[in-house]
Amino acid sequence: MDGDLFRLEELSLVSKVCTELENHLGVGEKDLAEFIISLAEKNKTLEKFRSALIKNGADFPESFVANLLRIIQTMKPRKQNMKVCTSTMLIQNHWCYWRGL
Repeated sequence: MDGDLFRLEELSLVSKVCTELENHLGVGEKDLAEFIISLAEKNKTLEKFRSALIKNGADFPESFVANLLRIIQTMKPRKQNMKVCTSTMLIQNHWCYWRGL
């Protein structure tokens, strides 16, 4: 169930980035959105993110880059509270729960 919610949040983020790309550049491709999200995950500051985009041939206006980074950092789903305890149990908030049968 939590994996489904995580995937839905990921898809929502990709969709939002696609919409922003379509609105600003006229191109809203899923692969491009996922690539930009990946760059944002690896380059967490505005300067590093903008530099990574430029290195990959995307010389976007700084305001657009800042907006993309803000959206990605705000909407990116987080899995930090859930770690696999065993193959059949999940740990969440330091407690293990059995997965449904």
